[in-house]
Amino acid sequence: IAQALMERFDGDEVTAEAFFPRVVNPDAPGSGQARDAARARESRPYENLSLDLTAPVWGPGFGSGPLMNSATSAGSNNWAFAGDRTGSGAAVVANDPHLDIRRLPGPWHPVGLFTTDGLRAVGASVGVPGLYVGRTDRLGFGVTVGYADTLDLYIETVDPERPGFYREPGESAWREATARREEIRVKGLGDDPGWTETLIVRETPRGPLLPDFGLIGRADRALSLRWSVAADAMTTRPHFRFEPFLRANDAASAIAEIERLGEASLNFVVGDASGSIARRAIAFLPDRAEGDGLTPRPASPDDAWRGFLSGAALPGEIDPTRGWTGTANHAVASADFGRPFSDIAAPSWRYRRMASLFDGDAPLTTRLAERAQRDVANPLAERLAPLFQRALAQDPERLLETQAAAEILGAWDRFDEADAAGPLVFQEILRSVSLRLYRPSLGKPLAERMLAQRAFWQERLAHALWNPGGPIFERAGVEGVAGRDALIRAATVEAMRRLERLHGGDPRRWRWGDAQRVALSGPIPAEGYLGLLSRPLGARLVEISGSAETLDRAQGDFLRADPDQKLEQISNATSLRVVVDLADDEKVRAVLSGGVVGRSFHPHLDDQVSTWADPDGRGFWWFSEEKILENTVSELTLEPEAPLLQASAPSALSTLAPPR
Repeated sequence: IAQALMERFDGDEVTAEAFFPRVVNPDAPGSGQARDAARARESRPYENLSLDLTAPVWGPGFGSGPLMNSATSAGSNNWAFAGDRTGSGAAVVANDPHLDIRRLPGPWHPVGLFTTDGLRAVGASVGVPGLYVGRTDRLGFGVTVGYADTLDLYIETVDPERPGFYREPGESAWREATARREEIRVKGLGDDPGWTETLIVRETPRGPLLPDFGLIGRADRALSLRWSVAADAMTTRPHFRFEPFLRANDAASAIAEIERLGEASLNFVVGDASGSIARRAIAFLPDRAEGDGLTPRPASPDDAWRGFLSGAALPGEIDPTRGWTGTANHAVASADFGRPFSDIAAPSWRYRRMASLFDGDAPLTTRLAERAQRDVANPLAERLAPLFQRALAQDPERLLETQAAAEILGAWDRFDEADAAGPLVFQEILRSVSLRLYRPSLGKPLAERMLAQRAFWQERLAHALWNPGGPIFERAGVEGVAGRDALIRAATVEAMRRLERLHGGDPRRWRWGDAQRVALSGPIPAEGYLGLLSRPLGARLVEISGSAETLDRAQGDFLRADPDQKLEQISNATSLRVVVDLADDEKVRAVLSGGVVGRSFHPHLDDQVSTWADPDGRGFWWFSEEKILENTVSELTLEPEAPLLQASAPSALSTLAPPR
């Protein structure tokens, strides 16, 4: 998108920068403005790639495809309360990962690890060995996506007549890219033995050449990719081992183990039984000599990476004075970090809400942690709704068309509750305002692709609406405060007409829950099934509160493929809620968004959905030996047949009953 913006404005860097993401760390006042100023001083080399914004690589709706979802929608909250603020002397740790929850039983599986030499760990796994969320006797821990920028794209000059030939900068002769053969075994069904897919990967000194799927409109150009994890971390560093981490006795030693991890961009928080807490960003971050990685750079014989930053060199803290620490996929680098950490991060609204709940001297209890995970206050609405109200109040001539919106916004408490009309009106006005600002400047395809990614535009737009002027307004033909307010009024009229068409003519009966629900489906897609079959197959529509801007996150596509679609289908939402109180030796407070068994018609396919959706619902995973034995339903013992496993004793796997 950044490259497309540069092309839209013919390489005019200053104008394009006005549409680039505004990355803000609320703990570092002025960080957004400081980053903007630093960007303006940078040299951003530009070369036109003639990008085709209709190419298949964008995916349907650019945001609904799996690649785009994982890159721009996945997120989470985590936080840890220090013992001197919990009242018990022990830390409290909370985590609620936000992932695509639509396919049951859900992405997480609860796991208990108990060994004969005393290790006890209970938590959740998401398809990888080890536990990213959970607790031991001494430690509680949770993780969020970190958004560290660990890859760069380079513009390569290639021979249109000979695939795999490229030219190094400053050379006249063609070189043949290094080629390697990758074979991927595909499993067959039934009697089909399967087959092998062969992939030829061609590389320049910077990295593999990417297939463009028609994205690049020039036959003499291609993109190569350098990713620190694949190119450097996985070949030069030992892989992370979970066992030493799980055996850590305190937060500081746990963080020291976590700092060995570099294969993913994550934010860990930990707390221990003595009350200490810590946070650390994890990545293998390029130390760039030039640029920030946001736009492709023309290939150069000079390596733009001077080295890598990882471990203790990345943002974090141990035992902060305010008594809590946490992350919400926001920008965690301080203003004096000194180099780009990432030029895209989640908007700061969820983290700002954390700070408003946890700062101060009030006790930080386990119950508060549970309530915060269900919190649906919308800090973006707190900032923009009053601006909308003032704009609507200044034009009596349009009062009949905007009065209902003004009254709903005025009565709304800025909580995105399912029963409220306020979030429905606010989000529809915001959608109309955004399109009216960006479409004239960027054209329909680019505007809609950008608006599909809140991380790219939302902080920038909120700042621009409070500070009208500059290219965003000028390119849309909007001048000053009066022009901004007129745009808000016109957008409100458009929004209200659409809501009346979809939800009826009486705004007093409008509900946010009528517009956003999550459609769950089991392993067998149940779309189209009717009547008695739907529920056993896991198919149901679940009404939930919250939005993309609330701690209890519920995020769908900002721009619907069908503008007359009433329901905004939620994809990413809270997939798991975990609260660990290190003063409680019996249990972990936890509930999944689905179940634990991936078989249709099974009672544990979706048996936690009702508890998860209930604002007062609570679930438990048992931790103490006594509680596990008390709640065990069945037990399976696996005996190794050969000494290859080096097993010292049989392993017992217990199936735990849901709380009664």
